[in-house]
Formats: sequence, C-alpha cells, structure tokens
Amino acid sequence: MENKRDMLGKGLHVLTHLGDHPDGVSVSELARETGLPVSTTHRLLATLVADGYAAVDSGTHLYRVALRVFELSQKAAATWGSTRVREELTAMTEETGESALMGAIDGTEFVYLEHVEGPHRVRVKGNLGTRGPLHCTALGKLLLAVQPAGERDRILDELTLTRYTPTTITTMPRLREELHVTAERGYAVTDQEYEPEIRSIAVPVTAAEQLGSTIAVCLTAPVYRTSLDRLRDWLPVLRETGRKIALYRPGGHR
Repeated sequence: MENKRDMLGKGLHVLTHLGDHPDGVSVSELARETGLPVSTTHRLLATLVADGYAAVDSGTHLYRVALRVFELSQKAAATWGSTRVREELTAMTEETGESALMGAIDGTEFVYLEHVEGPHRVRVKGNLGTRGPLHCTALGKLLLAVQPAGERDRILDELTLTRYTPTTITTMPRLREELHVTAERGYAVTDQEYEPEIRSIAVPVTAAEQLGSTIAVCLTAPVYRTSLDRLRDWLPVLRETGRKIALYRPGGHR
C-alpha cells in the first residue's frame, strides 16, 4: 500500500503537468505524460478537484488547474515582494530601454519570477513560472557560478548540456571555465547561446556580491541593437537593482 508521502508526491507531479495544459487535458493524456496508471491518475485528479486545485469540464471531461492554484501562486509571489520587485525592474527597463528578467535556481534549472518587457517589445523566452536552463543563459550561469562549491558540483553532476544554438556551451570543462570567470567578475553574459540574436547580462540579487545567491536579475537585448560592451555599461544600474530587490526578499530589512 502506498504511503501518504508517495501519494503526495504523485499528486504534485500530476498537478505540475496539469499546469502545462491551460485548455485542459484528458486523464489518459495526463497519465501518459506522468507515467502513472490511468486509474491512479484519475484518483489523484478526483482528490485535486475535491480540494479545489483542479476542475473538470462536464462536457469534454478535460481537466485543468483551478483558482485555488492561482490563489496559492499569489501568496507565493507575495513572499518575493512581487509588487515592489516589479517596480524596480520596471525602473531599470525604463532607464536602459531593455527587457528585464528575474529568476530563482531550482534543482538543475531556474524558474522565471518576473519579466518586464522593454519599450522595443523584443520577444524573449521568460514567461512567469516557466523554467530555463542553467548552462546557456545569463541568469542560469550566474546562479550556478555563485553557489557554494559543493552545491555547484552536485548540480553539475546532474546537468544535461543541451545544445540550443551553435554557440551553446556543451562540454563540462568549458562550462566550468565559464563559471569560474563569472564568479570572479560577479556577472554572467550570454551571446546567442540560448536564443539566436539575443544577448543578456545577469547579476545576483544580494545586498552585496556573495556566494549562495539563489536569485538573479538580468537585462536582455537583441544583437542588432546592443553590443556586449553596451550591456556591460549598464552593470552599475543592474547591480543597484539587485541590491534593492534583495531588501524586499524574506529576511530583507526595508
């Protein structure tokens, strides 16, 4: 008989996949995605519906996340000082003219926490709540570089270096070298490593540059308009934004 911890893990697994289907998904499709038996998936969905975390359309029999998840997500966002954080990112975007993003490390990936588009409306990956790779984004490389050595090595051991563009780093020695340079200078850059024609620069969200930051902010710009040197010119603004945002995090002092 499965214990409660196993069932909780499976329920969260189902809920996570359910969130990938805003228009709804069938029990059989969800079972295929999660690798769970259809009967188990159906039972878990019934529990999620009863508790308000999922809803089912009586006509199509498709399941989707319910408002209880939205309510919980808003409470989670509040713990990051979401409104004030967005104000700081917006101010940085207005000053630099470039898009701003913030992400937090989570396992072998990071999660986008905020995204403020610049006035030029350049489309870049970074929808709130979606995940990004650590080895080929400015946010990811920065977050990896500032981890304590033991934690960084543990993550690297589990990391898959997927190639997204011709310039993506796909060898571990090259990535370790890049992380060493990033840690030494206190910022990370990417030049068309994750998205073609996009450059980014990132710094940690800390009261002062230090090891162990779990959140980072970055500026992102198109290659045709912004050089890496131009992005580096914005480092003082980017770092000041990171320091201000740190004050709104749990344990901050503002």
